Amino acid sequence: MGMMIRPGQRLIIPGAQVYQPRAAAGGSFSGVLDGISNVAAAYSLRKLRSAYSGYAVRVRRSSDSTEQDIGFDGSGNFDNSSF
Repeated sequence: MGMMIRPGQRLIIPGAQVYQPRAAAGGSFSGVLDGISNVAAAYSLRKLRSAYSGYAVRVRRSSDSTEQDIGFDGSGNFDNSSF
């Protein structure tokens, strides 16, 4: 089960901060966690911080155990085209 939060919508977690995605000026990517410090954990197949340069996931094919790292596209979404 997944959840998508678009600019203008809010995710409210009881006992936590309110996070609201924002569209960056000029159409560039702005992560949900940009400008928020001291985050203990965050999991997503969308890029959460624009400065993050790692991969989204590493997948393994069961037939021969070949592994591949899958990253993000220019919009910060899971890069389906490389999968």
